[in-house]
Amino acid sequence: MAGAAAMKVLGAIWRFWARADLTVAILLALVADLYAGFFIFRADPSLFGPLNRLKLWDWLQTYGCSHLEQTWWFLAFLILLGLLVLNTLVCTTQRVTGLVRQSGRGKDRLGYMLRFSPHVMHLAFIIILGSHLATFTVGVNDQNNILTQDSELAIPGSPYRMRLLGIENDFYEGERLAFYRNRPLSQRIKLAIKGPDGDETIKELGILEPAWFRGYSLHIKKYRPDYQSKRKRSPYVNLIIRKDPGIRLFAAGSMLFVLGLLAYFWQALRQDAGTNKSVEKP
Repeated sequence: MAGAAAMKVLGAIWRFWARADLTVAILLALVADLYAGFFIFRADPSLFGPLNRLKLWDWLQTYGCSHLEQTWWFLAFLILLGLLVLNTLVCTTQRVTGLVRQSGRGKDRLGYMLRFSPHVMHLAFIIILGSHLATFTVGVNDQNNILTQDSELAIPGSPYRMRLLGIENDFYEGERLAFYRNRPLSQRIKLAIKGPDGDETIKELGILEPAWFRGYSLHIKKYRPDYQSKRKRSPYVNLIIRKDPGIRLFAAGSMLFVLGLLAYFWQALRQDAGTNKSVEKP
């Protein structure tokens, strides 16, 4: 009896989370929350700037929990997003289970397969959200890493260290664009990355041309010399170091969403064609 009662309670909970009206309610709550957050963010955006360099959990423990009067909407947004994922996952599981039970019925196998398309998009949505969660919880977005030729810099979360080998510029020397004279058209910034075993890897990067190393990406924020002058300047580069563990998940989720969307359009076109044929029959 106790087991039957427990199963009845679990079934009621499952049906609650599978309700379509719950989805609508969560979406409306998300809209209201983001609407409030828009005005609160505009009033004090400085609290959210550290999210660009801190992990989500670190930000929540510091800025988030210390300024609840300005950050409550963001915390509510995360909770509502989690509820939406749970609701989507339960709904999708229930619908897919029902479709699987119908396999073998009917002769239109292609039509049967295309009926999975909305659920493929729902799964892609969950994967994309998961990729962002991975990026903001275990990823690296380290700003303002200044490197000179006389110093070394550690790559965050790794045993590797970098040093600057040199900076080469291709300057504009034409006459037509006077405002761009002596400005660089391109640059080659060479870095040596040393591992714990002493082996070095040479990487070259430029503006809009990041270097990639063992899952990390190195981006130029600023560098010198970036102007052709007779005056000698000590070269340096200010790097942004990133590691995005969710990028592959994001790419997979995006591709899966596109496939589901194409299949959904295909299903709609087949239904329209079938409707037109039935109308044309005498």
